[in-house]
Amino acid sequence: MNRILLIGALAIAGFLATLSWAVAPLGEAVVCPSLGPVSACAFALGGYAGMFSSTLFTGWRASAVFLSGWIITLSLSVSGALAGALGGTPAIALLLASLLSTITVVALGLVWVRPYLCQPVWGRR
Repeated sequence: MNRILLIGALAIAGFLATLSWAVAPLGEAVVCPSLGPVSACAFALGGYAGMFSSTLFTGWRASAVFLSGWIITLSLSVSGALAGALGGTPAIALLLASLLSTITVVALGLVWVRPYLCQPVWGRR
């Protein structure tokens, strides 16, 4: 039960941080670059919402919902961190926001995968 609460709390923290970047003033729009007609923050919000909603399911459905949100958010945050690192001085806000998001997503992944790492592969006799 504690694992579910920790996943929910981390997902809500990431969602709220991303939401604060999404509604930032126009001068800070570099934090959420656009991917076509939609900003990258909208996809990240969907990923965090998926990770949070996985706490409502059990079994393979929880795994499928969590992994879909996790993959989307991790790919966006890592690509944003790389773009911020290669972008020079104006992209420092993107780099910091993406690194914070990457740390949150990696922590979520570690909390989610922890029980699976503790299970033995072969049963002992």
